[in-house]
Amino acid sequence: MSPLFFTANTTPYQLAASSLTYIAENKVGKKIHCVFDDYIWPKMFIPAFNKLTKKFDLTWNANSSVSWVPFPTSMDYSATFPRILKEKPDVVYALNWGQRQVAFVKQAREAGLDKKVKIVLGATEITMPEAAGAGSYHGFNAAMMWHPSLASKYPAAKTLNDKFLARRKRPCSSYGMLAHDLTRLILDTARETKLYKRRDHFKLAKVLEGKKFQYSKGVCQIRACDHVCISEVFVMRGKSKAEMKDKFDHIEVIGSSSGEGNTVSCGEKGLKGPASERKA
Repeated sequence: MSPLFFTANTTPYQLAASSLTYIAENKVGKKIHCVFDDYIWPKMFIPAFNKLTKKFDLTWNANSSVSWVPFPTSMDYSATFPRILKEKPDVVYALNWGQRQVAFVKQAREAGLDKKVKIVLGATEITMPEAAGAGSYHGFNAAMMWHPSLASKYPAAKTLNDKFLARRKRPCSSYGMLAHDLTRLILDTARETKLYKRRDHFKLAKVLEGKKFQYSKGVCQIRACDHVCISEVFVMRGKSKAEMKDKFDHIEVIGSSSGEGNTVSCGEKGLKGPASERKA
């Protein structure tokens, strides 16, 4: 890992922890079956499932509780439904993105899968329900890094979303927020320390390690050992067409989780001290 690499994004572990915490605390169901696209990103969620399903006393097994969908050669998620129904899980946890997620949602809805199990999407973005159509995500849950409705809770989020709306004629997305907040953090830190005058990137990186900040959501912190951003992760609920207030109002925030407990600790990773002090 480069000592100059920083992110405001969430890790796969944080996304999984958010959903599994919500499932456990709200007694959504005990038995989980996963539908994963077969490439590296979904596989990065497995350590969180191995640990947290045991912690929350949920029923899941990495060998028998996952249906792998060929990536990128297939978007036929319906082929996994017979096996899912045979196993009778309480929750189907799906990990796909973009056009593939839209395909999964439509197929699950057409097959009536959502009437037989609770469907949780491992991660989503505001553009996907738009593409799927009004009401298409109704009753589904999903983890999300941010949502423009947080403008009602955080003043800086309102400023960001208002400016985004004025320029782009649509709400800001999670990735728009992440790009904004990380860039602002680096610029603000460079100004505060006056390191921009010296152009010393490594000293600036060292200052960023452990730094707390708050812009578009709750207090965040760049963890010194690995530069993971400890921040809020949100749980969403899909709205029905009748509930929507405008053409962008497809999903709403119904919960969140945060803190070190949401991710793998530095000790578990075998990391000691700040990343900037380790040799490449």
